[in-house]
Amino acid sequence: MKKRHPEEGNLQDIAEAGGFADFLFKLHAKYGHVASFWYGKRYYVSLASPEAWKDHIKVFDRPVELFEFLRPLIGDNSLQTTNGNEARSRRNIYDVSFQHDALQNYYKYVQVMANDVAEKLSSVRPGEHITLQQYMSLFVSKVFGRAFYGAYFEDEQKVTELYRNYETTLGVFNQKMSDSCPANDEKFNAGMFHFILYA
Repeated sequence: MKKRHPEEGNLQDIAEAGGFADFLFKLHAKYGHVASFWYGKRYYVSLASPEAWKDHIKVFDRPVELFEFLRPLIGDNSLQTTNGNEARSRRNIYDVSFQHDALQNYYKYVQVMANDVAEKLSSVRPGEHITLQQYMSLFVSKVFGRAFYGAYFEDEQKVTELYRNYETTLGVFNQKMSDSCPANDEKFNAGMFHFILYA
């Protein structure tokens, strides 16, 4: 994608798309699985297929600039803003928790929660509109909450609160990616507090 502005690059395109995720979806729909854009003065290449990633398996470091606006939330030592040997070492330690053997410990909990969602969906009358994305987002919030933080997230109200705060935070992140959000957003700050508190 060509630069739309010499200083801002394609930030206006990101804003007009409705956020970074929607922008990338539209970018790849137009230009294919390997596409490029300008985030400010920096040139980026985005990959959107497993085949495209195969050629880049050994590439590890990520552009820290993309995560700069997250520093107040994730801190200076986050894996998102760390590269090089330090990041590789930490990633090797963290990944053990997500390998197949470790994930087997969660299967029984995930199955119980999946059965719960299936039961709720089966009670919907034929022809009635359901918000499948909301059901599934709540399900994922519950799974991750239980897996990482234990019994605290057995309470449906706490899962719902985590999901709402996540949605608020994600919405502001998308706006900040397009630099169209005020620096002091009350809704974000309130959501960020709760998100940090529960996460």
